[in-house]
Amino acid sequence: VAIYILPSVVYQKFLLPKMHRWAHHGREKFYATYRHGNLVMLIIGIIAMIIVWISATWAIPFLFGANYTDSVQLLNILALSIPVIFVASSVGATLVTKEHMKNKVKYMGSVAVFNILLNIIIIPIYGAIGAAIATVMSNILLLLLYRRAAQKLVFSLDIKVNLKGNE
Repeated sequence: VAIYILPSVVYQKFLLPKMHRWAHHGREKFYATYRHGNLVMLIIGIIAMIIVWISATWAIPFLFGANYTDSVQLLNILALSIPVIFVASSVGATLVTKEHMKNKVKYMGSVAVFNILLNIIIIPIYGAIGAAIATVMSNILLLLLYRRAAQKLVFSLDIKVNLKGNE
């Protein structure tokens, strides 16, 4: 959970005011920040995921005792969400600008319903591992919805202009 806070701090506390300004006056900077932010968040997320994988086997028993050794597998599954959540934070930050917030809330609500339904189906069969897998799948779906919305709603004109300029 502590790792998941990092992208929120970066985007909500530091970049969000700038992104609002760039969304209205500085589309090139806004799009460049979006693309660069996605790459940086992916790299940092992958590094964090690897650190969690490497440290989980000794850190969980050390911090919580040998009774929690079984949770290492759950943490390793949930670690797959780290890069996904990092990139989703970057992509999702573009959806709080202009009139896009309603769409972001709809995507989050849809993913919450998806997660609940998936948990109802998977947990009786696979238990806690199923819940971890449902969480990872839900985070992936949220990232895909955010990315689609960013490309179609936020940057569609910017991308067309950029592609025409590069021909």
